[in-house]
Amino acid sequence: MKLNGALLRGSLVLLISFNIYNALNFLFHLVMARMLSVAEYGILATLFSFMYMLGVFSESIQLVVAKYSAENASRGKIKTLLGKTLKRAFIFSFVIFIVYSVFVWFLTDILNINYYLLFINGFIIFATFLTPTTRGVMQGTKRFGSLGLNMISESLFKLIVAVVLVVIGYGVYGAILGTLVGVFISLIFSFYIVKDIFAFKSEPLETSGIWAQIRPTFFIILMIMAFYSLDIIFVRALFDEDSAGAYAIASVIAKMLFLGTYPVARAMFPLAVESNSRKQNSINLFVNAMSLIVFGAICALLVFYFLPELIVNIFSGKEISIASNLLFVLGISVSLISLSNLILFFKISIGRTKNYYIMALPVLAELVILYLFASSLYLFSIGFVLASIILLVVSILMK
Repeated sequence: MKLNGALLRGSLVLLISFNIYNALNFLFHLVMARMLSVAEYGILATLFSFMYMLGVFSESIQLVVAKYSAENASRGKIKTLLGKTLKRAFIFSFVIFIVYSVFVWFLTDILNINYYLLFINGFIIFATFLTPTTRGVMQGTKRFGSLGLNMISESLFKLIVAVVLVVIGYGVYGAILGTLVGVFISLIFSFYIVKDIFAFKSEPLETSGIWAQIRPTFFIILMIMAFYSLDIIFVRALFDEDSAGAYAIASVIAKMLFLGTYPVARAMFPLAVESNSRKQNSINLFVNAMSLIVFGAICALLVFYFLPELIVNIFSGKEISIASNLLFVLGISVSLISLSNLILFFKISIGRTKNYYIMALPVLAELVILYLFASSLYLFSIGFVLASIILLVVSILMK
């Protein structure tokens, strides 16, 4: 295996930036887990699961914009891409917000969450559609430092505002409002970062291919995000509030593994696109990225296995034996999801998405398995591992 310098440099910049971002997000959840009751934190984790699922739009748009930005060196064409994408993104975000507002009305009794909380949570949709356009340009033009800085600003303001609002008594509402403030500040900041693009004269750009590529990309990312998020939503519907809260704490800690290794896939993506557009072999690039993720997963799993009680106690400030018992098992699931995500990012970057629809199979399997394994939280977690194995296998088989 030959080491890829561009990947390592890009991964290092993003790894540092993203891990600061993730550390701040981890601190956000740590503080919220300590300031809120276990049941309240379970509600917050469920709301964040909806955010992660809505993030499918963000990831899809960002990947496609990054791909076209990496393929087109002309700043005039990138300006045209930005303008057209932002216009469509705003229209879609408004429509999706209306649909979401109606849809969650029917979930209030099932999830036992106040409708106004779910409704306020939906405003994240606008940032979900608009922010990835500018971030996609940063990623595609390899402005990895700016991309990381933009994400750090989001998590920093989210943490500060949420803590202040929770302290003065707004509870879960304060945590959600803080999150919204953070994402909209980062959206405004992202326009400042790419302001040089707007100084160029627009050049003609054929964008019909962009929307054609969004379909498979959107579907694949939707399946990843749905798979990633459904366990917490299922737990909320199938178990009591305290059990759901304990599972949510273990799940959030385990999923930090996914977020910690995610920068590797992000850094690999534009490099793989560029190699593929030049008809160069990008397998070595993929092997480098896979090695980094496997190393990170092994390190995290060792910590989860030997120090679960300490990790849960540091995170929540409480002795929660259920969460400690689940942490290593959930860590295995998240490791498999991280590997699957990297494989899928690579296949999107080189255009191997012909039978993308098979990615629905792992999600359907997850729904069935989690329901069948819902007799206890531990069995439920084992079911999540089985479903994650299916996800990895199907990710490999997708062509």
